[in-house]
Amino acid sequence: MTAWPVPAGSGINLVAGGAVSKVDPETTGLHPAWRKALGLAYFTESWADGDPASVIQGVRKKIERGVDILEGLGSATYFNEASPFEKDPQKTFFGSHYQRLKTIKNKYDPTGLFIVAGGVGSDDWDSSLNHRK
Repeated sequence: MTAWPVPAGSGINLVAGGAVSKVDPETTGLHPAWRKALGLAYFTESWADGDPASVIQGVRKKIERGVDILEGLGSATYFNEASPFEKDPQKTFFGSHYQRLKTIKNKYDPTGLFIVAGGVGSDDWDSSLNHRK
């Protein structure tokens, strides 16, 4: 059994290529870059129970620096495998598909009942998702 907190790490999940790359990216809601990706890079960090907020904030900043490097490469990610602290979820999760997806959402959910942080339409709400902007 691994002790907690675990050491920092990173990895590459090779779930791209193959059949994933053969689907026309314009026929799905996924970010188009997902269909051309070689893999999914990720970072992991942790802190111990009882660590002060300053330690937790330091861990978050360290991860953000790593993500900033990847964003400089024009990266994207799959919505279910991303940080809840994503700075630009529209661009990172959906890319050029965002406006089309928002139009579809507005058609089938005109009152905005279904909302999730970073999801399509979340930009119409404040960060608490309790109040519309």
